[in-house]
Amino acid sequence: MGQKLCECSCGEYVKGVKSKFLPGHWLKAKGQKGAQNHFYGKTHTDESKKLIAEAEIGFHHSEETKQLMSEQHLGKSHKMSEEGLKNIRIAVAAGNRNPKNIEKRARHMAHKKYKHIAPNGSITKMRSRWEVRYAHYLDSQNYVWEYEPKGFRTSLGLYLPDFYIVDLDEWHEVKGYMYRKAQEKIDAFRIEYPNEKFVLISEEIFYEIMNRQERDKVRIGCDF
Repeated sequence: MGQKLCECSCGEYVKGVKSKFLPGHWLKAKGQKGAQNHFYGKTHTDESKKLIAEAEIGFHHSEETKQLMSEQHLGKSHKMSEEGLKNIRIAVAAGNRNPKNIEKRARHMAHKKYKHIAPNGSITKMRSRWEVRYAHYLDSQNYVWEYEPKGFRTSLGLYLPDFYIVDLDEWHEVKGYMYRKAQEKIDAFRIEYPNEKFVLISEEIFYEIMNRQERDKVRIGCDF
């Protein structure tokens, strides 16, 4: 039986019939970009996604793992700028926010790293490229919208919809891959707030919308 080359393109031969990489070489393949990456273009099947979701049920990190994760994040805490904290304190003083949520809100805001630039030049920081592209779609349709203006307390915790469409009085949530916990929180919101109109923009709906638009026009002003 002929020998097999390691799939990380190192030129060495692997040991064993089923092996694809030499020990540790799969990390090299993972670090490669584009078609050179062994995992390029590969996605999980619906069956594997289901298995992954089922494997997460009841899973908890050990105390030792939690400690290691905590140590790795030392010195890397997400903090808002002084200007951002100042604005929140002003809002608290005006009675618009709970003082206990200041630091939590600061950490929450730190994850917004994608910019949406509106036709009037105003900038809104968002969490994902999908949200930015959807915001540009809303702009192209001349909708008046707000990004994460309000949170809703549910039995599973605080739920913060992505967009409030003022013209339609609707909440829109943009979701690509739906995690189990996210789905459960959305379900709780729908049940506990039946009077709120809600639209879930799934991956299928998102691409259907994008395909109906001239993408170049929708993406004008995107900074990512």
